[in-house]
Amino acid sequence: MSRKFLSLIVNEQTPGHKTLRCIDLTRQKFFYDAPPPPPTDGSDGSAGGARDAATSRPAAASRSVGRVCLPRPSFTFRPGDSNASDEWGMHCFPLGDRKVICADQSGLAFVFDAETRIVGAMPSLGRPKRMPFSLPNNTDDLW
Repeated sequence: MSRKFLSLIVNEQTPGHKTLRCIDLTRQKFFYDAPPPPPTDGSDGSAGGARDAATSRPAAASRSVGRVCLPRPSFTFRPGDSNASDEWGMHCFPLGDRKVICADQSGLAFVFDAETRIVGAMPSLGRPKRMPFSLPNNTDDLW
């Protein structure tokens, strides 16, 4: 199963602010569709092959990557107000199907669905977790 969208969470210039940008992978070619073809210089791993590889470096270096413009933000995340002793912060975790889970410094969490643009509340984390981890079940449907 291939992914149609890539959820990119970007830190903004304002402290604590993040934006979600959903990149349509059918329009942007970030990844190879297939592995690159093997070199056709006839090298067989001998000393002559090493010399051929050294002479082919300028050709590889002359290739350039095209410029990619990021799409407009789908959503902007901003943490709740904090006092002087707390640090502004929000942590986001992209899920499949264009969903993102976010939690702020106070433990308040929500899930955002970029496709439907619906925000749903999640149970409070109670207190900050230092090293959270997830154990997914073996079914295909998480929701």
